[in-house]
Amino acid sequence: MTVFSVDRYLGHFDYENSRGTTTRQFNVAVTVAETGPVVLTEHDSHQWAAPTGELPGVTDGVRKVLTGA
Repeated sequence: MTVFSVDRYLGHFDYENSRGTTTRQFNVAVTVAETGPVVLTEHDSHQWAAPTGELPGVTDGVRKVLTGA
């Protein structure tokens, strides 16, 4: 995947990570030049998500950021 541009900041939220400490996740909207394979180094899975429609498999924190709620 090649990021063409970072379009805007969507928001952030805090969550408790697997070590029991607090992590802050920052979320941005990007435009990609192409959607090739994504190589993960820190996570088990990923999904492309549009801010409209169904958002299966996302946490409440991510859902709130994507929907602007």
